[in-house]
Amino acid sequence: LGYYSQVGLLPSSRFERYTGKISIDNTVSDFFSFSINESVAYTDQSGTSSGGYYSNPIWGIKNLNPTAPVSLESGEFYKYPGFSSKIPNYVKNVQEEVKKSTNFRSITNLTATANITKWLTFRTVNGLDYINLAERSEAGIDSHDGRNEKGDLAELFTKILDMTTSNTFSFNKSFAKHKISAVMGYEAKKYHYKYFYGEGTGFISDKFLELDNAAQAIAVGGSFNDDRLVSYFVKGDYNYNDRYYFSLSYRRDGSSRLAQEER
Repeated sequence: LGYYSQVGLLPSSRFERYTGKISIDNTVSDFFSFSINESVAYTDQSGTSSGGYYSNPIWGIKNLNPTAPVSLESGEFYKYPGFSSKIPNYVKNVQEEVKKSTNFRSITNLTATANITKWLTFRTVNGLDYINLAERSEAGIDSHDGRNEKGDLAELFTKILDMTTSNTFSFNKSFAKHKISAVMGYEAKKYHYKYFYGEGTGFISDKFLELDNAAQAIAVGGSFNDDRLVSYFVKGDYNYNDRYYFSLSYRRDGSSRLAQEER
């Protein structure tokens, strides 16, 4: 298990990561053995948006008035400490224009081997990779980039599921001057991808920055992908007296990405 945390210099800048890993490798008997490997990770991070043009502090800092205060005697931020009203208070703005993201990922691998005879072995290798990503970009109603639209919120969600399996029979046998080996197998892969995006503007308060509360929907979109790949293969090798060799192989693949008649 692991944990890592870091806080940046800016008020909204932080990073947290939780990790875990387990590995099991067991030989049950001369006939059967297996291994399991599982890794999980969860990250939660946030930081200020780089901003567009005037909202970018690297670009705008040259236009700041060095004599202007950051905040007023009342405790409120001084909104425009630059030589132009287009230049925002960057100390204030980095707290109101924030990007956040959380990401969960799990990687699982399972392998099993069965020694059916001294010359015949079955082996299966299976993997699963799962990703759940949520991203959020917000500009408060009083921020420089959000003031004209009364706040702006964009959210993005991505889910990915990638599964693979490989199953093989291996044959190895020698007698006299002859050596014969063969592999026959089946492989399959499934890839599932789901994406959703939404953006809205027009909020009554920064406390209600949720898409349900947006007065206007700016963008709504998404995409979906579900691919499958199936393969069958066989390979044989013959060796006589370590002098003469003969090899034969065959493989057939089918993909859902191709047209029905071409798969």
